Amino acid sequence: MKTFAGRLTSLSDGHHLSFFRRYLFALLCAISVSSSTLSHAEPLVSVGDTLPPWFYHEDSLPRGIVLDIFDELVKRMGHQLNVKVVPFRRIYAELLSGGAHLSVMLVSDTRGYYPPELLVGKEPLFSYRVVGAALKSRQLRGPLKNASLEQLKQFRLGHIRLLPELTDKISFGAQSTSYGNDNMMLKSLVSRRIDVAVTSEPTLFETSKRLGISDDLQVVHTLGRDRFFLVWSLTALGDRGEFFARKADEVLREMKQQGRLAEIISEYSQLDFFGEFGEALPRRDLCDKNSKLLEQH
Repeated sequence: MKTFAGRLTSLSDGHHLSFFRRYLFALLCAISVSSSTLSHAEPLVSVGDTLPPWFYHEDSLPRGIVLDIFDELVKRMGHQLNVKVVPFRRIYAELLSGGAHLSVMLVSDTRGYYPPELLVGKEPLFSYRVVGAALKSRQLRGPLKNASLEQLKQFRLGHIRLLPELTDKISFGAQSTSYGNDNMMLKSLVSRRIDVAVTSEPTLFETSKRLGISDDLQVVHTLGRDRFFLVWSLTALGDRGEFFARKADEVLREMKQQGRLAEIISEYSQLDFFGEFGEALPRRDLCDKNSKLLEQH
């Protein structure tokens, strides 16, 4: 019986060796191309501001709902995710200049006045409620639970600039104050500089818990829902922009169908804040046992 070396030597006659060499060369080329594609995949840069529970650092490690969703989504697309943290007002500038490929923060504005350098995906990441919260001691829940927008605007309202779809409706009120983050707004609420704080329910829940004021607040009004989408920079991606947007939409749908978005959200917040994912997993109650912030409303 010939050894492997002997069998290889026996191919030295004519076309057998030629065929073997061509086959081996083609195989090595295929492996080389495949390895190159996987190891040199272009990283995608996302840009956003720090805002729990969406993106923040804990024990020096980056965490957050949007960060985890983006990280898995980009990996499923065959790329690595790099994150650039900038103040909110600079996010658009980074996308427009091509300094980032996509936004890691949530952008709800789908009304069509995005500049041509940006492309909004069609598949929403998720939706959630936008609510008004007040101090329990003010006893505003009864008067405001079913109030009209005009009635709500009679109070001193604080709102977050990051929620354009709904806060635009109240930002023209004579007693409306705009805040850059929920920390500042809720501190103003506690000090009674405003009557009602308008923000997203997940952010209200997370921020009040971090400030230790959950037991002092209650939701007094629901304004509606915001939906959030990926935003891509055509400056950075050029002609590939539409391909990336379509591929990301497909991956998002796949992650939803597999329950991955619900799993990620449940690590940080309560699923019943997030509309269509409320039934995907059992509610995970992260409130302190004595907290009454998220009463039925």
